[in-house]
Amino acid sequence: MSRTSRLSLAMAGWFVAAVATITACGPPRAQVTPLPVLAIGDSVMALAVPPLQADGITVDARASRQFKAAIPIVHLYAAEHRLPKVVVVHLGSNGPVGPAICDALVATVGARRLIFMNLNLHGLRSWEAPNNAVIAACARRHHDALIDWKKASAGKPWFAPDRIHLNAAGTRAYASLVRAAV
Repeated sequence: MSRTSRLSLAMAGWFVAAVATITACGPPRAQVTPLPVLAIGDSVMALAVPPLQADGITVDARASRQFKAAIPIVHLYAAEHRLPKVVVVHLGSNGPVGPAICDALVATVGARRLIFMNLNLHGLRSWEAPNNAVIAACARRHHDALIDWKKASAGKPWFAPDRIHLNAAGTRAYASLVRAAV
């Protein structure tokens, strides 16, 4: 077999492999245009990262995150000129939230739109009701929005066996509520 024939055969094989790969992968996915939204949360939000990101929302969520951790996160995004016009905060699952910390977060966010999200821990944590009261009062005091996750998720089959974290249906419902609020 001549060198040209071997090269032609190799090229034909490569072409078939390339077409098979493209066909197997399907058409290119549509680009998601990032929304001017930053969502800050703990492990509850972290489970909903895929559907939130699919909606173009930037998510900064980590397990065991305390409410006060949102303040340096907002500072960091602002210092990097990446703090968008809308900030969603769903924190408070991991410990008590005080009014002064909530007010400090509002001041740090500044003139941007701030949307709080309250908690549904199914009464498994002693700080759930007090935190929801602090978050609601803070939102009212500063004329910020509040997503009532407690009410929206009450009685829904959206939770993992621990009744705090979300299952697949819960992550989709969670992301839908956030998307509707922004």
